[in-house]
Amino acid sequence: LWRVADGRTLAFVPGEGRPLFAAALDAGRGIVADGDGAERIRLWRLGADRLDPLAVIEPEPRRTPLARITALAFLGDSMLVASTWDRRLLFFDVSQPEAPKRLATLPARVHQSVVYALAATDDGRVLATGSWDGSVALWRNLPTPAQPDVRPQVERFDTDPDADRAAINAVAFSPSGKWLAAGGHEGSVFLWQSGPGMARSMRRLKGDGGHEGTVFGVAFDAAETMLATAAIDRRVVLWRLAEVQAWDPRDPLPLGEPFPTLPERLYGAAFDPRRGQTLALAGGPSVFVVD
Repeated sequence: LWRVADGRTLAFVPGEGRPLFAAALDAGRGIVADGDGAERIRLWRLGADRLDPLAVIEPEPRRTPLARITALAFLGDSMLVASTWDRRLLFFDVSQPEAPKRLATLPARVHQSVVYALAATDDGRVLATGSWDGSVALWRNLPTPAQPDVRPQVERFDTDPDADRAAINAVAFSPSGKWLAAGGHEGSVFLWQSGPGMARSMRRLKGDGGHEGTVFGVAFDAAETMLATAAIDRRVVLWRLAEVQAWDPRDPLPLGEPFPTLPERLYGAAFDPRRGQTLALAGGPSVFVVD
């Protein structure tokens, strides 16, 4: 846990001998979740300068050797979803985070490889999954505490069926849910507009001025004017969303202001939801905060 104003470390929580592969924040309720390589999830209450433990969700008794947590996302104010290495989606009722309840386990067979990224709309009604097979899927009609046994409606989008390595490493919705972004191998950034004809709205942002390495971070600012992407080429690229709508792939990329190259590879990006111009970037051993 870091204080943005001066970069001071406020709290450090060890992984108890297990590598941590995922973390998620419910900013409205101040709840943090992390997931490890043994399919174990911990919940924390975010304090002013500390993390207070709330609960531990132990793995299912019959989990497979490939059952590590790969991503986490909160759905609205009562649900948490986790993806696993063996292509399962785990849904939990966290309306009372001190006593979480396992609601449903769904196979993610719409994907042919590991589900490595999750994102949810702010209202929790739509879930996006990104896979190393290069596909993104939208899940609607999700399990809830009132209806844990529903069957979701799933729509799959293939980003580049002909690519050798089209893996998706990150997905993100814009605050209103109008936009969905994904970051992939070989420096590709994919962008869709929600609504009818969503599949046809895809833009692949790659070329001069774009990324030259795998993209691991995608984030929208609060005003939905900008998409920030971060990659292992140590660069952040800012994209103007208003220009993306009218962009022709034969034209130069719709880039925002240039950003200096950072000293480390980048593996994540997030805007402060309250201060839309503050961007946090996850490097190798470092965290970078820029305004």
